[in-house]
Amino acid sequence: MASGAGVIAYGTSKWAVRGLTQATAVELGPHNINHIVLDPFQQMAEADVFVWQMWDKIAQNVSEKTGVTPQEAFSNSINTRTSLKRHTEPEDIANLVSFLVSPKARNITGQAVIADGGIAFA
Repeated sequence: MASGAGVIAYGTSKWAVRGLTQATAVELGPHNINHIVLDPFQQMAEADVFVWQMWDKIAQNVSEKTGVTPQEAFSNSINTRTSLKRHTEPEDIANLVSFLVSPKARNITGQAVIADGGIAFA
């Protein structure tokens, strides 16, 4: 988990969602309904203005020092911080969702599935 201002609220809300997911799975399970939360770290929404501003400043700083574009600096930063050494693409999330809604995932419920290329623990 990241450090800095707002970490208490962020971390608390993440764990609250996981608790809600497990409680909902217990409630809905008898009706043959699975409940899963998907946690795609790198797919930030444009609404995450603060996060994008932070990344933009960091990428710009790295860009100036290394001569790569800010986009390359951002991508390189993510890639070096993940255990799989690659950025999560929208197709990665789509493939995971396709699996989770398929019969192959029929016994998965009450779980927070993290799709982040391993950045959470790298």
